[in-house]
Amino acid sequence: MLTILELITSVLNYVLGIAFISNFYPFRNKLQVRIPICAAILIARSVLNVNVVYHLYYLKAILYVIPFILCTVILLKCDKFRFLLLDALCIAILYLAEIISGLIIIIPRHISMFEMAESDELRTPLFFTCMFIVVELYGILGVIVKYKKNRKSYDNQYITPYEVILFAVLVALEMLTICGLARVFPNEQLNTFLVIFSVGFCILDFGLYYLFIRLSDARRIEQENQLMKQQSEMQLQAYQGLSEQYNESLRIVHDMRKHIRSLDTLIENGSDRAADYQQTLYDELNRFYPSFQNDNQMLAVIVNNEIDKAKRLGIEIRLNIEKVSLDFISPIDMTTIFSNLLDNAVEACAEVDDKVIKFSIVQQMNFITINIRNPFSRIDQQGDTLRSTKEGHFGIGLENVRKALERYDGRLNIKTLDGIFAVTVIIPIPE
Repeated sequence: MLTILELITSVLNYVLGIAFISNFYPFRNKLQVRIPICAAILIARSVLNVNVVYHLYYLKAILYVIPFILCTVILLKCDKFRFLLLDALCIAILYLAEIISGLIIIIPRHISMFEMAESDELRTPLFFTCMFIVVELYGILGVIVKYKKNRKSYDNQYITPYEVILFAVLVALEMLTICGLARVFPNEQLNTFLVIFSVGFCILDFGLYYLFIRLSDARRIEQENQLMKQQSEMQLQAYQGLSEQYNESLRIVHDMRKHIRSLDTLIENGSDRAADYQQTLYDELNRFYPSFQNDNQMLAVIVNNEIDKAKRLGIEIRLNIEKVSLDFISPIDMTTIFSNLLDNAVEACAEVDDKVIKFSIVQQMNFITINIRNPFSRIDQQGDTLRSTKEGHFGIGLENVRKALERYDGRLNIKTLDGIFAVTVIIPIPE
């Protein structure tokens, strides 16, 4: 009976904990295989907790930590370390809930924790009280997360490794402190200390977690400001290129009447220079005829601007652009995506001998695929993140592209192989 109650309590604790963490990490595939594995872990934990380590507080603490982390990794697509902050918070809730529920049981009866542990009849109300407290604590936590998510002001990726380590160490110290108190004060005196420390630990854990959320908000806002600044710079560059081209074309048009009059004079006089002068005029006009034309004017401006920039650096851009509609992408996002990717490719090619960029836009089924291939000589890679080496860009160019693509459910894939930097963008075509 006690094992069944322990199992029910564990299932409730783990379901609430995994459900909370799933707000930040998606579930893995093949759950029909993974859930039975987690169920077996819970059964083994419950049996050990009731029959083996119920009085051994240090081993009992370990039984809180390891099974929960295993279930989290098995069920959810966690990152390398940030999920441990959420795991530590859930483990603290589970552990402190049992301590608090024990205090609720023993204080009115004026007995110690050890006496409660020896009493089988008190374990049943302990389990039900523990379940009630766990639900209440997760309810408070859920309100905090829901409030932050409704404001779109919380993103787990902005939590630092130092904060994760600090919180995990803090929870471990809390568990060790409670275990130490149980050994130093093995009588009724323990109750007073446990009340003080348990309430204090709960306030500390929730307060520290809320502080980390606020710090994460500050980092997110700083990152978004940098992204907006970089986005504005890219837009300004595109518009400046268009303005320069327009002003230059006005100058040619303004002088065209003089050129035509001079050409007529040369032809009337039968001068041999007429043909050369005519070809010079054609060449001058062709400079302002766009190398790339597209129904999407913003795309045409961006690509032609990058082609002109590449020509000045001796770089060839080979285009393979099918007639696809990109009208569902806003001009701002168009600038963010294409200017960043092409500008990065031109910058990389400027440092190598093989100055060729391959740029293609094709439609495959209901998806638009954008491919950019260029050689490179160096790259700043930090973990899984590729950072720009351009001064003042803080490595946020590709992050800016990802943010823009998220608005269209698009994906950005990056690979480097044999000195080639390959970028693939896949965007579903909206119905």
